[in-house]
Amino acid sequence: MKLNSDRYAFFDKKSIQKIFLIMRLTFVLSLIGLLQVSAVGFSQKKNITISSNKIVLSEVFEEVEKNSDYKFFFNNDEVDASTTTSVKVSNADVYDVLDEALKGLPYLYKVLDDNLIFVHKKNTATSIGQESIRVSGVITDDLGEPLPGVNVFEKSAPTNGVITGIDGKYSLAISDAEAIIVYSYIGFKTQEINAAGRSDINITLVSDSEQLDDVVVVGYGVQRREALTSSVSTVKGSDLQKVSATSFDKALQGNTAGVVVSSAVGNPGSYAEVVIRGSGSINASNSPLYIVDGVPVLTGRVGDWADGSRSNFLSSMNSNDIENVTIMKDAAATAIYGSRASNGVIIITTKSGKKGKTKVSVNVEKGVSTLTNVENENANSADLVNYFQAASRNAGELFDPEGNYADWYDPLVDSGLYFPNSLADTDFDWWDAYTQTGAYDNYNVNISGGDEKTNFFVSAGYLSQEGTVVGTAFDRFSGRVNLNHEINKYIKIGNNLQVSRSKQDYVSDGWAWANPVAASFWTLPFYESHTEDGEYNQDLGGSNGNYNALQIIDLNSMQNRTVSIVNSTFVELAITKNLKAKSTFGLDWKDVDDDQYFDPAAANAQSWGGGYYAINNKYYKWNISNTLTYNKIFNGSHSLNVLLGQEAREYNNWWIYAGGANIDPDIPYLDGTSSDQEVGGSRIENAGISYFTNASYSYNSKYYFGASIRRDASSKFGANNKWATFSSFSLGYTLSNEDFFDVSWVNNLKIRASYGETGNSGIDSYASKGLYQADKYNSNLALYPSQIENADLTWESAQTTNVGVDFGLFSRFTGTVEYYIRNNNQLLINQEISQTSGQSSILVNSGEILNKGLEVALSSQNVKGRNFQWTTDINFTLPSSEIISLGDGMEEMSNGSFQKRRVGGKFTEWNLYKYAGVNPDNGMALWYDEDGGKTEDYDQAARDYVGSPEPDIYGSMTNTLSFKGIEFSFMFYGVSGNEVMFSERVYREHDGSDVKPNGSGPVTAYVANNFWTTPGQITDVPKPIAYNNTQSNEWISTRWLEDGSYLRLKTIKLGYSLPKTWVEKAFIQNAHIYCQATNLITWSNVTGLDPEVGVNGYSYNAVPNSRTFIFGVNLDF
Repeated sequence: MKLNSDRYAFFDKKSIQKIFLIMRLTFVLSLIGLLQVSAVGFSQKKNITISSNKIVLSEVFEEVEKNSDYKFFFNNDEVDASTTTSVKVSNADVYDVLDEALKGLPYLYKVLDDNLIFVHKKNTATSIGQESIRVSGVITDDLGEPLPGVNVFEKSAPTNGVITGIDGKYSLAISDAEAIIVYSYIGFKTQEINAAGRSDINITLVSDSEQLDDVVVVGYGVQRREALTSSVSTVKGSDLQKVSATSFDKALQGNTAGVVVSSAVGNPGSYAEVVIRGSGSINASNSPLYIVDGVPVLTGRVGDWADGSRSNFLSSMNSNDIENVTIMKDAAATAIYGSRASNGVIIITTKSGKKGKTKVSVNVEKGVSTLTNVENENANSADLVNYFQAASRNAGELFDPEGNYADWYDPLVDSGLYFPNSLADTDFDWWDAYTQTGAYDNYNVNISGGDEKTNFFVSAGYLSQEGTVVGTAFDRFSGRVNLNHEINKYIKIGNNLQVSRSKQDYVSDGWAWANPVAASFWTLPFYESHTEDGEYNQDLGGSNGNYNALQIIDLNSMQNRTVSIVNSTFVELAITKNLKAKSTFGLDWKDVDDDQYFDPAAANAQSWGGGYYAINNKYYKWNISNTLTYNKIFNGSHSLNVLLGQEAREYNNWWIYAGGANIDPDIPYLDGTSSDQEVGGSRIENAGISYFTNASYSYNSKYYFGASIRRDASSKFGANNKWATFSSFSLGYTLSNEDFFDVSWVNNLKIRASYGETGNSGIDSYASKGLYQADKYNSNLALYPSQIENADLTWESAQTTNVGVDFGLFSRFTGTVEYYIRNNNQLLINQEISQTSGQSSILVNSGEILNKGLEVALSSQNVKGRNFQWTTDINFTLPSSEIISLGDGMEEMSNGSFQKRRVGGKFTEWNLYKYAGVNPDNGMALWYDEDGGKTEDYDQAARDYVGSPEPDIYGSMTNTLSFKGIEFSFMFYGVSGNEVMFSERVYREHDGSDVKPNGSGPVTAYVANNFWTTPGQITDVPKPIAYNNTQSNEWISTRWLEDGSYLRLKTIKLGYSLPKTWVEKAFIQNAHIYCQATNLITWSNVTGLDPEVGVNGYSYNAVPNSRTFIFGVNLDF
């Protein structure tokens, strides 16, 4: 086997040492954190005793600081710390001490974040002859746990407020016995309470899921949604779980505008294409950057064989562990990631523990998967015999003008065609034989909790799914430990660790005779799968190459096994109240084994004795980031956040291959092979370093500004262009917060705009280098030039402009409308050069593509009753693309056999010969010629641009209805305006070209019942002619092009939460049962198995997406 790299090696000692060091550090960090869980309460419960009739305030403050974690600050011009007071308390808390110390003095105190206590002078209303009234109490959540950090303030005097302590206690001096007190905390509903002369007020705050969404994860931090000036969407983890998929990226489909998710192959664990705001690169990646808990992770297909069936790196992650997914779409959001961000960024945040009692959650799902489309059938035997007989007669008329037509279907003619009616006596359904109802099982358990210092989330899961095509399956074991611990008020540490082992059983794909989808199309129904004695039938009349794919799948094995470790470790230091430093180390490790065993008795291995072939890939990717964050609010209305950062990263891939033929089935491994043994291997690596800064400012919740700059270097690019700078800026204006804006039915109106530049480094590690290819010559190693160096090769660049409007109307409707323009330039193009150089092309920066579009997202609370609620969420996108330049004066270029790219056209377009239907006079296929006329001569047919796989519009509508404990939800997803092609139709509608004495191929039921038979007949199916040489079924034809529009009932779910009074006796806190379905109904006019064919619009013999039915139970203890 040839080596595709200029370097190759197996494991090196340093890399192994790194891995073990990281694992040891992770273990120690986790152990320390767990041990601290039991100890943290001790340091927080220190009591204070003071007994003095005459003590100065400064001594009181010192005593409190000595016996607690609190620190005091005050203005010396307002507070005289030498003032004497009387304090007599025993085993008291901080509040009791200060209440006693400040009694009768003109001072108040306020507890702030980070255990700071601010002492200040009483306001005028309180100090002028009026005794202040003090209200105290405890604030808890709906589980009875105390809530620290709750804002408590007087509504008429917002500056008069305090923050609850770690035990949920507060004490507030108010100016009026009838004052309104406000209790506010992120994630809980705000409450306003009239003091009504009371001195003790205890409050229970109720969780507010809508407010929990107000904080959005962004690059290297979080930001309140109201302050966003960029294009960012968030998908909840609960929404992902409504889709029964082995990989969470498939569940993103329809959940946000501007994002296309295409599952071209329905095998369990298979890859999904995710494209944000259109494709912008021809030879580099069009996939977004994925970040899990701060770690950039590997994405794409797993393995080296069966490209369309291969597993997905992201399928190693358990979607039940995901808290939310943030999708960053414009440059203002993504420029902080610089050279990797031109295709957007997807940030996955996993679940963490929350303060309170330890919670155990168990989720069990069982179900089945079936085919989404069962109507695309082959012709039955009777119709197929009739079709073959007609093809034979028509061949006689065409090829034997003397009139001896009988010779064409006479059994006495040795080379003749003979299709007697008796063939129809057997009518075997090969599609049914190759498909199945697959079992689905998903089990998950997690334990979470925490206290004031530490929180933890631990989970374990097992997923198993059989495919709807025989020989396909996927299973995964996964585990996660997320731990965060506050060592003291200055230092926080945390570690998120995910470990998984997945296994995928797959089958041959594409045009292989062993592909069960292709075999079901190409095998004649005249022959059954098994003989009368139960053996696999090896005589299929020459159809499908006489390969019984059932036997091949049974005897052979094709398997992919992946071990994945993703780890994120951070240390955070609070330098001051407003300044924090943070270091994060991330590791993504993948170990992938891809094995294929061919039994010597299998139909596709008999001629060469079978064999065994194995590939092992080890991927090692680390990333370390160091950030310094300054966050401060000035004068209550100015907010400033500044981030400085540095990042370094490295990627390594070790690849090793071994294989051999003539295998002993009793030794189904490499040792059992005896000939054609070969080995190979390589190593690929790249590295990068970055420096970046980001700043955001807001004034009075009205005006917002953001900017970022990043400087990147990568080993991938040429020696002259290893560094590049990327930047962005953005503005926001909340008009509805202006004093002059007095429109009662407009709750929110915000305008924002952004512009920025990002890059694309998604190219081969050695794309800029001069390379040599390794090979063999006379049993010796040989090297020859394979690539010319380009020292000037640099990043693809994207400039993005985004304008958006966020609005809320009538306290019921919310929405976002955005328009974007993204210009991708310096595209990597293979430029043709003189072959005297030894090469035909060189990769250069040349070319430009423009993507633009309109995105709309709307949400409506249709009904907001006490017991009944109904919400509707709609999003849709109107995208478009245009190629501005292909560089070097090039006007068009090929994109495979069926598509081309041209200046002024879309990113890719179908370029085909124009089919004109069937001549009603003689049944022959017709084509449009260059003059617009019709011809039966394919060589005279005109080739033109005839559409694009890009849709004109795509979007979804989701409805959620709840009544007491019952919840019902469903989502419709649709695509319109795209053209798709199912290339298997070339063989399934062969017009007789595949009718021959031995090895004829079936046709579809539609073809067998609608082909032309008599003059004057109007049909779109030409008459069949055995040995057809008219090229009527030529590949590059609009005959196979179809409208790819479809509407799908993507998800539907019905659930019921049992009343707590029913389950409490079983020590169950919550119990929820549900049933859900994925891909339930699809409306489409395509003739293929599934209208969802991938962003390139092309499909051939692919396993369709499955319809899944699930019943589930979720229990919380």
